[in-house]
Amino acid sequence: MMPLINPTPNCYHRVKPYTFAPSNVSWGIQDRSAMVRIKTTGDERTHLEMRGGSAASNPYLLAAAVLAAGLAGVEAKAKLRDQSRATTSEDNAALQKFPQTLDAALDALEGDPEMRRRLGEDFVKVFVAVKRFELARFHAHITDWEVNEYLEVY
Repeated sequence: MMPLINPTPNCYHRVKPYTFAPSNVSWGIQDRSAMVRIKTTGDERTHLEMRGGSAASNPYLLAAAVLAAGLAGVEAKAKLRDQSRATTSEDNAALQKFPQTLDAALDALEGDPEMRRRLGEDFVKVFVAVKRFELARFHAHITDWEVNEYLEVY
């Protein structure tokens, strides 16, 4: 679901540990570093936050990805992991890490038959093709940093 909720190369700069953005598949109570945060107030205002999505995402695609993943978990009768740590930002080998680039996220989406089935083969094929075309332009671009760093050296 990562390319749908983090659709640009820049999004992946924030999916690192200790950034108050989730870097792994996780949930937590009052944990701002968890992918899904349970904000408890002890009354009807208790709610869930899906903290993995970027402001750059399309809200409809983000919702579709979250619903597809949630339905997959419900139908598989997946269990929540034990909440054994106060925070999920710590290095925790038990938690699956997010892809660190959009390229890796697209590879993961293409290799996930469950998400392909739920989102639709045609949609995934077109979405991945468009994003790969965008990434080809991104990878071909020479940044100001590269010019400033290397022009005088080489």
